[in-house]
Amino acid sequence: MKNSTDFKAVKILKFLTMISPLLVILGMCISFLTLGVLQFNYYSDLFESSLPSVGIFIALLICILTQVSRLSFGLLGAWDISKGNNYTGAIGILAGVLVAIFEHYECARMAEHFEKPELEYLLLFVNWISIGAEIRLLASMNKLESMGFFDDSPKQQNNQATKQQSNRNGVSDKEHEWLGNGNGGH
Repeated sequence: MKNSTDFKAVKILKFLTMISPLLVILGMCISFLTLGVLQFNYYSDLFESSLPSVGIFIALLICILTQVSRLSFGLLGAWDISKGNNYTGAIGILAGVLVAIFEHYECARMAEHFEKPELEYLLLFVNWISIGAEIRLLASMNKLESMGFFDDSPKQQNNQATKQQSNRNGVSDKEHEWLGNGNGGH
């Protein structure tokens, strides 16, 4: 009986390990959403009196721009580095860190604005945990790439199947590349 329980625990552990990169991305998204909602509230209050007709719209654009930028910088930086593009990956990660530094100071202003000084530490934690998640994702992407995790996308499977069929029909690799790039209608 003990062996079957151990086997189930190992299966659960393997499953959780396999989905951990997704959990890291989910944590990043929750962090960005949390800060985005608070930013929206903060900027709405700031622009309400000075820009009554467009203040809320501007506040929404600022928080979307900030959070989408952080998410994309982190994901693309990790992706680039996992693909061997260390220079562009480092620029992406650096850009994410720079936005996080901006938000670091913004967290202090938000806590002051909401008149809750104890809120500052929580906001800073939410801000910086996402950088930790980006770095962890970077490490996971390298591992997943080395395991061939990204090699089985439906498009790649379809291209491989098309190439195999083409090779059986006497089409060379060069012809397949030309056909696969959309130049020949495949």
